[in-house]
Amino acid sequence: MAAAPLAQQAPFGLMSIDMDVENCPPPFMGVGKESFQVYSDAAGSRARSHQTASTSSVLVERPFQRQAGASSGPVFGGLAKQTVVDIDANNAGNPLACSEYAADIFDHLHDVECDCRPDPQYMETVQADMTPHMRAILVDWLVEVALEYRLCSDTLHLTIALLDRFLSKVPISRDQLQLAGIACMWAASKYEEIYAPTAREFCFITDNTYSPEQLVAMEALVLRGLSFRLTLPTAKAFLRRYLQASAADERLHFLASFLCEVALMDEASMRHSPSSIAAASVFLARAMLGQAPWDATLAHFSRRRAADVAATVELVAATHRRVVEEGTFTAIVDKYSSPKLLSVGRAAPLPAPHVAALLQAVCAPVVACGGGMALRC
Repeated sequence: MAAAPLAQQAPFGLMSIDMDVENCPPPFMGVGKESFQVYSDAAGSRARSHQTASTSSVLVERPFQRQAGASSGPVFGGLAKQTVVDIDANNAGNPLACSEYAADIFDHLHDVECDCRPDPQYMETVQADMTPHMRAILVDWLVEVALEYRLCSDTLHLTIALLDRFLSKVPISRDQLQLAGIACMWAASKYEEIYAPTAREFCFITDNTYSPEQLVAMEALVLRGLSFRLTLPTAKAFLRRYLQASAADERLHFLASFLCEVALMDEASMRHSPSSIAAASVFLARAMLGQAPWDATLAHFSRRRAADVAATVELVAATHRRVVEEGTFTAIVDKYSSPKLLSVGRAAPLPAPHVAALLQAVCAPVVACGGGMALRC
């Protein structure tokens, strides 16, 4: 028996997507170089861990030189201007950490993320039969499928990245959207998972709306459309590094991961780079936990100042509010409401005025000791 449409939040089992959206609510609307390099969103590690895995990462930045005896700087408005912490010091003797290759690894990740961006306007220029709300329905359903088959967060992020890139290039009909979604998840599962679900399992989760042969054919179409280029950094790859730079505990780790996945729901996130989404998720999670949202260590390893992620912070915060307040798409909230993930999905979103005031406080110029002007971060 077929389940109810996912827009009505059907329970797990046999799932199919109803793309009739005439009575649906409106779609989501996205609201210097020193010791690090700043990457702007204007120019357009592979991991096996599950949600409860350790936050440590073996991807590391370029080792930097620091004078002996360096100490923390002054505190402005409760936000500390600190010396950059060498978070890789403990990895110096660990060959698995690859500290000597860190600079090349992250230079490559930042370069590639700009080359593999989807077209934020593909629903206007390529997919004439698709709306932002239909995309949100599909993403919400894919989150449920990933949870049902216990797929890691990397697989989910890669799935959405492949899907948006594919839809930016190849026009398909409305009744093929769900098939394209599971084809991208199947390809991402083969890339990220040790044991990927089979074609029959993915077809079963659609209430056998599609046959395994149709899934194989769609996967081939996806791969050709992407020129077989599946290796690209997602926000999750950057998030691990930034959490390590934050010396994150479990609550910060889960909350930032939650916000990073929430951002997937809004098509406006395609206008922001994966590294910016990751940085904004850490910024917002730290603020929600009452911590200083940005510091010198995060600025160094993210290669961004607080002002550089302000627009992305506003987007992630706005999407979080919409998801919680509207209650239409609850898969991510339900997933992170589990006690195993410290129930961070139940965290109250920050009001827009609070976010605006926070960004103004963090990014506003301050008077330096010598009388000149300096930025907080």
